[in-house]
Amino acid sequence: MRARIALLLLGSLSCVCSTDCFLSANLRGLRCRSSNNICMTNTIESTAVAESKSILRNPNCGASNSQHVRCVPAARSTIDLLVHGDLSNLLEHYARNSDVHKTKLCGREFYLISDPRLVREICVEQAGTFRNREEQQGCPMKAVGLTVAVDKVWEEYRAVLNPSFFKRDKIEEHSEMFVPMAMAMIEDMKKKDASVDLIAFCVALSQSILLRVLFSEEIFSWRQLRDNIPPRNPILKLAEHAMAWMELLQKQLRMIFLTRGVFEFIKAFTNRKGQLKFLRSRSRQAIRDFRVVKHVSSLVLRLLKSLSPGKKQVGVEIPFLPIVERRRSEMREGKFGHDDVLTRLIAAEIPTRVEEGAGEGLRRLSDEEICLILRDIMTAGVGSTGEVIASTVWEIIRSKEVREKVDAELELALGSRRTPRYQDLTQLTYLTSCVKEVLRKNAFASLVFRLASSDTTLTRSSSSRSIPVKKGSVMIMSPQVLGQDEDSWFNPSEFRPERFSSAAGGGDRPEEPADAFSFIPFGAGPRYCLGAQTAMAEVVLVTAAMLRNAKIRAEEGMQGAGEEDVLLVRVG
Repeated sequence: MRARIALLLLGSLSCVCSTDCFLSANLRGLRCRSSNNICMTNTIESTAVAESKSILRNPNCGASNSQHVRCVPAARSTIDLLVHGDLSNLLEHYARNSDVHKTKLCGREFYLISDPRLVREICVEQAGTFRNREEQQGCPMKAVGLTVAVDKVWEEYRAVLNPSFFKRDKIEEHSEMFVPMAMAMIEDMKKKDASVDLIAFCVALSQSILLRVLFSEEIFSWRQLRDNIPPRNPILKLAEHAMAWMELLQKQLRMIFLTRGVFEFIKAFTNRKGQLKFLRSRSRQAIRDFRVVKHVSSLVLRLLKSLSPGKKQVGVEIPFLPIVERRRSEMREGKFGHDDVLTRLIAAEIPTRVEEGAGEGLRRLSDEEICLILRDIMTAGVGSTGEVIASTVWEIIRSKEVREKVDAELELALGSRRTPRYQDLTQLTYLTSCVKEVLRKNAFASLVFRLASSDTTLTRSSSSRSIPVKKGSVMIMSPQVLGQDEDSWFNPSEFRPERFSSAAGGGDRPEEPADAFSFIPFGAGPRYCLGAQTAMAEVVLVTAAMLRNAKIRAEEGMQGAGEEDVLLVRVG
């Protein structure tokens, strides 16, 4: 029914192809040491990238997909995008026929890539050509955040931030704060007489941890949670779903007609499941607070206003500005001594660029730049990390065999201690494999995208044909699709942490993955996720603390992780 509604609404869109462009979000996995020495950092410690192995063949699979580029008409791809709801789902749909699809949307060429060889070429071997996510001309913002910063600006931001997230001593320092906060959350969960939403608590914990890392603020966000369990009443459930779909469709239609930049379009068509979950939660609160009419009316008015002719005002909200201004004032007076991320950003001195016309010298980051960088870190780090923790715990407690292996490993690594430490990470190998399997299976970062800065040719395709790419083309890759590729993974729908152990390739089972670039939960290339190593340490240590110090039981009747808005558990 939802697909039919979208098709009807899109009948008038098939001839529309204007404004700017669009596509994918979220970066992933590789860290650049130098132009000739790039290494994978998908684990807690960096390890060299293994050469691509021969393609793994699932005995249940048929022949490999054809490797030539398939062209999809613009009208059809526009309709398909709205029907499937996000770019990752669209890529998964197209990948059944070919590993490379080319289409044109909003006046720009898009390549949908599901071949790990091409992922390597785009993100690593031709990283200099495919290095940006936004064009300077298309971006309406004077200052940009970390996510869409280009060239030298991005390098300057990362040079300031890398020591806070990549240095071993800083990760260890952050780890000393993860576990105490997790222990406080566990005690609060135990005090609840009823079932609790595991996702909500873990996301709130992740938010509290990140606030501490960024601002040195000690806030226990889970204590401010409101009861937001989905209703059992079918009428109320239908109402919240309808309101969520209406708001998402309104947003996506506005992006199709009025978008002015690649990244804004991408955000509208990324992670439909996550967007609908958030919108359903907001609609649920509106229903419970008797604000349904006002909520729906505001959606309709916003849609009509966005589609009405006239000059559009482009503005960007600046989050955290009062906090930044207050901290800058405190630092001038010498009142603040914490070495957190905000302090590092304010104190940073960056060499001026020639194009700025100021000659050689140093400059400070503006308040607007700092606020947008902090916004991007919060957006990328809170929801995804919290959901990985919740999903990992959920998968472990639902499998007796996996739970026994994890408990045995915790007993061996921790001994009589109840709380894990950073030094224990090297011994928690099976738990780390569980986390990686959750990242592969659920793909919380649904898209990786790059823009071609010049004309180039891709030659790494498994076919003998080269692929010409024009300047400005958008390359879309999906960790979700790569993680479910039957050519790279044995029975990809199965939750099997052993596939990431060193002995996984024994017997009749091939070594997995068949290509290292089939597993890029944190992206690939120089734009490797800033917080990847810190996030991995957080997920493993928090999960270990929860399983070691609480009896967590999944509620009967709940579906698998990621299929519902909540994961209900009882904690004792």
